Amino acid sequence: MTAEEWKRYAAAQLVLSGDEDAETDTRLFLCAVLGCEPDQLRFRYKDELAEENLEQLSDMLSRRLTGEPEQYIEGCAWFMGLKFKCDFRALIPRQDTETLCEFALEWLKKRACANVLDMCTGSGILAVAIKHYCPNASVTASDISVKALELAQENAKNLKTDVRFVHSDGFQELQDESFDLIVCNPPYLSRSDMEEIPETVRHEPETALYGGLDGLEFYRKIAPLLASHLLPHGCAAFEVGEGQAESVSLLFKCALPNAAVEKKQDLNHIERIVIVRT
Repeated sequence: MTAEEWKRYAAAQLVLSGDEDAETDTRLFLCAVLGCEPDQLRFRYKDELAEENLEQLSDMLSRRLTGEPEQYIEGCAWFMGLKFKCDFRALIPRQDTETLCEFALEWLKKRACANVLDMCTGSGILAVAIKHYCPNASVTASDISVKALELAQENAKNLKTDVRFVHSDGFQELQDESFDLIVCNPPYLSRSDMEEIPETVRHEPETALYGGLDGLEFYRKIAPLLASHLLPHGCAAFEVGEGQAESVSLLFKCALPNAAVEKKQDLNHIERIVIVRT
């Protein structure tokens, strides 16, 4: 069977299963097995697939047909131009979070050095990307999940970045520490959101998704503690779910009445980031 024949067969199977990205998924699986970039695949369609290749592709297709995300199957995902290891231990990196990372990098440009905390680091994408693009920053990454921290450490090692990792529920293990910049992409899906998430998202860790009945549980927990962990003229930036920016802003305004609180839109013009400046 040629690569092109397998692609047609696999795409048809995925379309029948309801996969809206069937063409993209089959191309990515072929690239992973053949060891080529997507723009080179068209030159490989006539290649006869070895038995080993067919076995790998059959496994990938079977997993995708069960609804498992393509990124978990491939074992990697891209974020801010960097390739990260990706598996069930943490959320899949999303483009929405690049808005948060881009803000952090822009804020850090104006400072020769800074002490940065990435809270709820997950697979470490924010901490590692910040350290990669701002090597003078001192970066700490924390998470309540030991498994997520293990994955984040693997990504830091793979991308040759020196990040400090701390197992912590919020500020619990960081009680005596303060930072110039805190970034955080916490769990923020509400109970109703969790009932409506696609099958692929159900494969991701629930603890990294579910933010309580209204999705705001984490922000309520952190807001009263934030002032004691931000240095003078410091900044904190939080990713929020669609429609949550105003409620989250009010939480921080009440907790830090002297702080400046603002909202920032993502590329889809959704208010995605709440920024707190002391």
